[in-house]
Amino acid sequence: MLRRIDPRAVQLGMFIQAFDGGWLAHPFWRSHFHLTDPDDLARVRHSKVRAVVIDDAKTMQPRAGAYASPLPAEAAHARSGRAAQTGSTRHRVQATVLGAAPSPAISSSAISSSAAAERAEIARVLNASAQRIRQAFAGVANGGPLVLDQLGDVIDDISAAMHRNHELMIGISRLKSKDEYTFLHSVSVGALMIGMGRELRLDPGEVRELGIGGLVHDVGKMTIANAILNKPGPLTDAEFGRMKAHPEAGHRILLQDGVVSPIALEVTLRHHERIDGTGYPGGLSGDDVSLYARIAAICDVFDALTSARAYKSAMPAHDAIALMDRQEGHFDRALLVTFMRSIGLYPAGLVVRLSSDRIGIILPPGNKPGRPRARAFHCTNTDRPLDWSDVVISDRGQGERVIAEANPTDWAIADWADLCQRLLAGRSPVAA
Repeated sequence: MLRRIDPRAVQLGMFIQAFDGGWLAHPFWRSHFHLTDPDDLARVRHSKVRAVVIDDAKTMQPRAGAYASPLPAEAAHARSGRAAQTGSTRHRVQATVLGAAPSPAISSSAISSSAAAERAEIARVLNASAQRIRQAFAGVANGGPLVLDQLGDVIDDISAAMHRNHELMIGISRLKSKDEYTFLHSVSVGALMIGMGRELRLDPGEVRELGIGGLVHDVGKMTIANAILNKPGPLTDAEFGRMKAHPEAGHRILLQDGVVSPIALEVTLRHHERIDGTGYPGGLSGDDVSLYARIAAICDVFDALTSARAYKSAMPAHDAIALMDRQEGHFDRALLVTFMRSIGLYPAGLVVRLSSDRIGIILPPGNKPGRPRARAFHCTNTDRPLDWSDVVISDRGQGERVIAEANPTDWAIADWADLCQRLLAGRSPVAA
């Protein structure tokens, strides 16, 4: 039986089936699992979810009083704010009441281990994952098969690291060395694709296959000489032609080795396709470029831009996302904004719709970049300008969420160029 309870009433041993409040309201990569870690318990109780859906049949050793007494129907309706169902449409819930009794307060020190220890553990996972990718790819380079099952543990480790701290995981993956680029790039793209799949609320099976696709997307490069891969200067036309053949080479390798994952095959073959048709190998455009290929293209380019190579320095993440934002026709715009949400980075000047029913413009990061900020200036409910106010963008905790990119002309905003200057200068848009 599925029941919805207040997050403060959750206990160790419970089986969490879903979170009511959306994927971004909770700090977990997974949406259903046994709750056995005290740190995870603290995270649930301090999350912003409206309710937690637990499965009584799978709960282990429920404690007395684990389920708090129900609220009256009126109070339950007020707390939930909607009919009883989980944040995912895949789960239907039998009970509609929330637990009322709060659990004892938990100190902030119980929410997570030390930052240094968590950073070290994630770095260990990344290095170990890169080593396993190196071994798998080396076998391919020597004429052996790519055994996709051997990479399952890599995905599980990456998923667990993303589950614990996805921001730190992605941040550390930027620190790859030039010599380890090929292998850590595969790990990083796999992690970025997992994060983006989660942001899109894809089925967990799809998310896992996306991650595997990220791991193997460049396996075709094992057929290219290192002299070309690591060339410090510009490639000749012939060398670039050889590089452009790696998606098809990788696709052939997967097929020859019996890989049947349609997502991994699609990602490997199509991660260099572009929406405007300028990509390769097929020159596909528009709707012919699949969702998985569009996701892969974004994650691949971002990690490549922010990585040091023999022929270039690493680009700062803010500069990379700003460059990608300016690449008209390369990426799916809506998916690119989804990617920005998943990594918590936005280019200055991007106009966005906020979760508070306002329109805002993303502000420059400043000398000490922290959480992105937006200057909110227009109400979408009344379609009228507001005195501006600055808000912090955050996918969890206190702050606003970016819902989507906004077009000023869709909201009766006249003379956008002048208004944009007024906003960035800190002058009221209403005064005009």
